[in-house]
Amino acid sequence: MEATHEPLIDSAKFDAIQKAFRARAYNVVPQGQSADNILKGKVICGCCGGKMQRKRGTSHTDWCFLTCITKNRLGADKCTGMYAREEDIFNVIYRQLKDYVNEHYITNSAHKQQIQEYTIQIADFTQCKTTAWINAMEHYEKYVQGEIR
Repeated sequence: MEATHEPLIDSAKFDAIQKAFRARAYNVVPQGQSADNILKGKVICGCCGGKMQRKRGTSHTDWCFLTCITKNRLGADKCTGMYAREEDIFNVIYRQLKDYVNEHYITNSAHKQQIQEYTIQIADFTQCKTTAWINAMEHYEKYVQGEIR
């Protein structure tokens, strides 16, 4: 309940602290700082199956690449050492997601139409079931009354 006691801190400080908590809770990175490696543990080497690690370009610090950990740690005789620019990996992920959405996306009106078609099919199946049940019961009655053998 609000205003039931004297606040320990003023509302501006409280709001600033809450904002900081929310930023950490959703892993929001303020402008100007680099984000964590979101691909960490998700990209594997096509040669040896080892994990790929992220590194910055030496003369081009504005881009990153991923390289095989196995080659770096155990040597070239264990892995030839896959290498991929981070930007290229993001582009591939983007294209795959775009293709998936294009293939599986259904508009709201198409979804409603599909539901309507399924509702009609269910009604038809229910009618068929009811008709079959009535026919079976009539057949059974005729059998019991001796009209058919």
